[in-house]
Amino acid sequence: MMHLIQYLERKHPLIAARVVDSIDTNLDAMSEPEILAIARKWFEEYRHFAD
Repeated sequence: MMHLIQYLERKHPLIAARVVDSIDTNLDAMSEPEILAIARKWFEEYRHFAD
């Protein structure tokens, strides 16, 4: 994830400025429902970032 954020900071700083957090997890080892569950949990806990 850090590589993506660093890339965005260099090549697309306006997009990078909108990134509010990152989740360090092994997406390759997870199913789509597991990934969606993590995303939903993050959103519920940090909903204030979206406001």
